[in-house]
Amino acid sequence: MLANGNFEEALGFYKTANEIQPEAKHYFNMALCAMNLKQDYQNYLNESKKLDQDYYLKHEKKLADLQEFIKQQGEKND
Repeated sequence: MLANGNFEEALGFYKTANEIQPEAKHYFNMALCAMNLKQDYQNYLNESKKLDQDYYLKHEKKLADLQEFIKQQGEKND
């Protein structure tokens, strides 16, 4: 769902998954969903980093790329 742009639905599934078994990957992907939905995402990133700093650091570039894309989209819409 995340890859298809169904961010709201994906976020819900990741939240449910974390209730069962918290994982850094789930929190990181929740941050990506929230970012695309223009919601606060920092707490998700903090949890991801706290659970598995290596995973977080390995995927940090994905986050930076998405932030840049969203910024560019915002500038195009102005």
